[in-house]
Amino acid sequence: MKTTLIAIIGLVLIVGTSIFMYKTRPVNIPAQDTTETTSTDSKIQTETVEQKDTTVSNTKTLRIIGTESQATFTLKETLSGKDVTVIGVTNSISGDIQLQATNPAKLILGTIKIDARTLKTDNERRNGAIARMILNSDQQGNEYITFTATDVRGIPATIETGKQFSYTIVGNLTIRGTTKPVTFNATSTLNADGSLSGTANATVTYGDFGISVPDLSFLANVDKDTTLSISLLAK
Repeated sequence: MKTTLIAIIGLVLIVGTSIFMYKTRPVNIPAQDTTETTSTDSKIQTETVEQKDTTVSNTKTLRIIGTESQATFTLKETLSGKDVTVIGVTNSISGDIQLQATNPAKLILGTIKIDARTLKTDNERRNGAIARMILNSDQQGNEYITFTATDVRGIPATIETGKQFSYTIVGNLTIRGTTKPVTFNATSTLNADGSLSGTANATVTYGDFGISVPDLSFLANVDKDTTLSISLLAK
């Protein structure tokens, strides 16, 4: 009887471990280039705004350059007894920005789109868990994280080329099908070549988006909040 019980327990452990190893296997990065399609969607949105505002005569549409931009998330956890700062990074970010030279306070952001399937940390097993057990980005409808601005506040009336300025961006963040209002604190610089560079940061509670971290024996003390950062160059 005892031998049978031990065998059953052993079998359960083997199956459980096999399932975990399968779900945390390395994630394949999507082969398709989604930047052009995403940017087109954003461009349609911003062009519609431009047509409605007859006062806009010198508006320039700037497109986010994915190869020179990145989106990150940062949180802390205890992994196998060691405190770890987890940073996930992707360059698969796209969107458009409209900037009016004579009235920069009328800056308009199109929808910013991040391919969640391409988020990578320094651990392939963690990447697999994020894709299949946390963000579920391997499932249709969860592939992208989007942010749609509803208000931009605090941009100065005039912008000096090469000089950094600060402002806030209010909008709706959608992760795994759930949308919540989020405010980003941003800084940007209008460069001599007409491009716009900058960063934006916000802290969110991932549980508000229905996201939970798997209960694993070797994983503990995972922060409830995560810092989201976007660093971009738009031309």
